[in-house]
Amino acid sequence: MTSVVTSLALEIIKKGNVRSKLTELDRLGYIVRKIDHECALVPYPSKKSTLTGELINYHGFAGLKPEELSKLESYRHYRESSEETRLRIYGRSLLHQLRATKRL
Repeated sequence: MTSVVTSLALEIIKKGNVRSKLTELDRLGYIVRKIDHECALVPYPSKKSTLTGELINYHGFAGLKPEELSKLESYRHYRESSEETRLRIYGRSLLHQLRATKRL
């Protein structure tokens, strides 16, 4: 069993060390995913913010009414936040609470 694992590990290492050619399709796919990540829109009431600032799906959202679909105000910018962003926001919130209670 260990010889199989070792041979698989060596094969993975060998493939990882081989330079692969990036095609224009690869580059284009990356750019499209990056733009989608930065510019995603969601219907306004479909996400809910928790006390820690994390966005979660709002289970009470049943969809937009037909007349609201074409209105820009029915949508919000949405991007998954990174761990670093969440920690920074939480840290500011904690700092604000400490100042409010005069512990800092």
